[in-house]
Amino acid sequence: MEARFDTSGLLIRKISINDPKEGISYVVGRQVGRNITVTDIVFDPDFHAEYGIPRYHIFADNGIKNGLWKTIENIPVLIEYDLDPESALEL
Repeated sequence: MEARFDTSGLLIRKISINDPKEGISYVVGRQVGRNITVTDIVFDPDFHAEYGIPRYHIFADNGIKNGLWKTIENIPVLIEYDLDPESALEL
């Protein structure tokens, strides 16, 4: 039986799509493009439970509106979790 680690309580800090060295990465708090800042990266457990496919939502702020910006599903990703205990207190 495969051991599983529960990541449900961990905040995602960074998501790298495809190859982490040559692919695209999004980091919470970093600006992408001219005026878009990534505000949150969220795993969608309901979608994964129903379809067996991992899906991540990237939320961003463009200075006018904060909302869902991109959805990534069913492609290779590398996830980095935020290990800073202070980050959890900001929720």
